[in-house]
Amino acid sequence: MSDSVGQSESERLLRSFAVLGAHEHPLDWDRFYQFVISSHREGLGWDTGEVQIRLERFGMPAKVAREYAEIYWHARCVLHCYDSPGAPRASYADWIGEQGTRLN
Repeated sequence: MSDSVGQSESERLLRSFAVLGAHEHPLDWDRFYQFVISSHREGLGWDTGEVQIRLERFGMPAKVAREYAEIYWHARCVLHCYDSPGAPRASYADWIGEQGTRLN
C-alpha cells in the first residue's frame, strides 16, 4: 500500500473511511459522505468496481466493499440530479456513460 503522498483528496477520504470507518461508529457515515462529496467535486469517474477494489485494498471485506460501492454510485447519481435540475433524462444517461460512474 502506498503512502498518502500523491493521493487525491477523495482517495485520502476513502482510505480514512475504510480504515477508520465501517465499524458501526456514528462518524462512519459522515466519513463516507465526505468521500462521496469530494469525488463529486473532483469529477472522479470511478465506477462501482473501482471503489470496491480500492476499499478491498484498504482492508474491507469484499461483500461490504461492494455494498458501499453501490451506495456510492447512488449518491453520485443524486448529486448529479441535484446539480442538473430539470435536465432531460438523456443528460443523465450521457453522464453515466462519460463519467464511468455506473454499476458494474
